[in-house]
Amino acid sequence: MIWVFFLCIGVVVAAYAAAVLLGRVSAQPLPPPTHTRPLVALPDRAHAADIDDLHFDTAFRGYRMDQVDEVLDQLQARLASYEKRFAELRGRASGPATGELAPVSVSAPVAVPDRAETAAVVIPEAEAEGADRP
Repeated sequence: MIWVFFLCIGVVVAAYAAAVLLGRVSAQPLPPPTHTRPLVALPDRAHAADIDDLHFDTAFRGYRMDQVDEVLDQLQARLASYEKRFAELRGRASGPATGELAPVSVSAPVAVPDRAETAAVVIPEAEAEGADRP
């Protein structure tokens, strides 16, 4: 009796394979997506307000809209805070309005230790640390 079951399964598998080979049945389970609106991508120099203009197509087994909306909200808030901070820093900068940096004046020369002096201090310390280890 079990052979009848296996025979039925074999017939179904052979019929499906023949239908795929003859082009009657598509091997792709999902059809290609259809676009409901044109893609509006972010510009090269995106601002927080540009995120409101983003739209994504939805499809069967597509993305979860609540997750994408949450990520876009976080991205928009982060961009807005960066833009605000950038405007604050730019307002405090004393450089020209073109974005160039203002020249820096040094009131006193900076003392740079000599290599020999540094080596005279560092080498004995390293040797002492090495002697402590087994």
